Amino acid sequence: MSGHLAPLIAAPSRASGLPAKTLWSNAGNVAESVVADCAGLLGENHPGVADARALFATRLWPDRRRNELFEPVRQDEGRRRRRLCCLRYRMASLPLCKTCPLDSIPPRARSGKGTPQE
Repeated sequence: MSGHLAPLIAAPSRASGLPAKTLWSNAGNVAESVVADCAGLLGENHPGVADARALFATRLWPDRRRNELFEPVRQDEGRRRRRLCCLRYRMASLPLCKTCPLDSIPPRARSGKGTPQE
C-alpha cells in the first residue's frame, strides 16, 4: 500500500488539487467493487476475499497509521453508498454517482466549467 498505491494517489492529488482522501476513497470504491465481484464467484470464505474484507474493516495499520482504505463503502438500507463523496457532482455535465453518500447536489456546488472547484 505505502510503496505502490500511496505514490499513485499523491501524484494526481498534487497535480490536480483534488484532496488525496477523495482519491483514496475512489480507489477503495473500485477495490471493494472488485472484491464483491470476486465474492460472488468464489464465495466470502475464499482467502483472498476474506483478506480483502479484513483490510477494508481495519481502521489502523499495526504501526498505528490510518488505513486509507478503511470502509470505502457502506450498506445504507440495502443500498451501496460510498463513505466519502467522490466530488463528481462538481462536474456541471454529470449527475451524482449511483453510490453517492449525498442525497442531492449541494447549492452553489458546481463551477460551471466542468472542473472541480477549489
